[in-house]
Amino acid sequence: MKNLIALTIISLFFTSCSDENDNDSTSNDLDYIGQWLLTFSGTYEGSECSGDLMGSGDGSTDGSTFITLYEDGTYLSTDSFFCTEPDNVNDPNCQGTWSSNTSGVIITSFFSITYLLDEENGIRTMTSELQGEMTSNGETTQTCSKSIYTQQ
Repeated sequence: MKNLIALTIISLFFTSCSDENDNDSTSNDLDYIGQWLLTFSGTYEGSECSGDLMGSGDGSTDGSTFITLYEDGTYLSTDSFFCTEPDNVNDPNCQGTWSSNTSGVIITSFFSITYLLDEENGIRTMTSELQGEMTSNGETTQTCSKSIYTQQ
């Protein structure tokens, strides 16, 4: 009887320590593996990513910037400026790791960025909004940079 009670207590302990139901636990959701195309990039004045874009841009991109998520938890960035093929495969600035949780996809290289996931009409996107500031002529302005990647 004592062994049965001890076994029950140990089972409860391991069950309560399990992270299967933890909403913040990370994993590599296989649904996110593949190539993601940068389809929007823009910076807004203010801490909210809304309103008119700063500068003359409209948020459109040239269709050459990708993040490719691999099953082993790594990613590779490709673009037409800095992370060009085939050299990007050996450039530590163009690669890192990724994971996912209920909040989104976390891309990590030198620091982590969480991309919030959305799906509408069968099209899956991941969006980041990064608050910052810029100083011009001694005046500091709050900014918000928004990037949207669409799964290919």
